[in-house]
Amino acid sequence: ACYTLDCRGGLGRAMSPISLGGATLNYAICCDDIRVEDTGKFLFIGVYADMVLNAVPVQIAPRFVVQCVTTDSPQRDLQFRVKVADRVQAMSHLKRDPAASVPAGVPFFLPLPPMPLRVAEAGVIALEVEVGTDEWAKLLEIPVSLAPGGAAV
Repeated sequence: ACYTLDCRGGLGRAMSPISLGGATLNYAICCDDIRVEDTGKFLFIGVYADMVLNAVPVQIAPRFVVQCVTTDSPQRDLQFRVKVADRVQAMSHLKRDPAASVPAGVPFFLPLPPMPLRVAEAGVIALEVEVGTDEWAKLLEIPVSLAPGGAAV
């Protein structure tokens, strides 16, 4: 249970790390699926740097994972939201779990539950984290476009 963010090149638009009460969110990844091997190794399937759709509107259920590092014992729950074309479509609340803590300074992945989204037009899908009361910081932006020859239905 920890938090921090830093989006690296090739995984949507890069954002700065975010420090939140005992954790730093370094970067986020958007993909089709997240699996964990028996060894604890994460597999990210269908990672998006951008999203090209054949037609809109479309229902999708991307997965998001945040790479974190704890600097101390996490002191707060985390609230995430996903915006599509600047409209909030999904929220996820992760409760702080002191029993599941990771040693300070050790990076780990925090997979978010699936969040179904409806994309009705080209634009941006954004993952944000609450940093204060009604104050949000962007962790990841995925540009969404319509494929050549694609159509709005």
